[in-house]
Amino acid sequence: MKLCTLDEYLKEKAITSNEISHIWIDTEGYEANALHGAMDTLNSKRIPIWQEFNPHIYRRQGTWERYLEDMGSVYKRFVDFREVREAVKREHDIRELRTYPEVMGEKDIHQTDLFFY
Repeated sequence: MKLCTLDEYLKEKAITSNEISHIWIDTEGYEANALHGAMDTLNSKRIPIWQEFNPHIYRRQGTWERYLEDMGSVYKRFVDFREVREAVKREHDIRELRTYPEVMGEKDIHQTDLFFY
């Protein structure tokens, strides 16, 4: 199996960011790495992303700060699908992402699904 970044794959297949309506990422803790490999695409068009969010894993991998920088450079807001299921439906400013792991920890939540736009 050949591994490549999303940017490399899209370039190889001649797919432009205008042809992409959204991206869904669930890479079992490697979302920060996968998203970093899509930054050219994401910077060319703010494509909505649904992703599994595992901040404790990103911190352990040493990718947390880069993840915050990458997401903050493209996105303005995010929604936690767990909150939507609980009928909270709260929109978060992207600046809240840095402290969101602590908010999750207070509720004994280690992983959730986020939607960035």
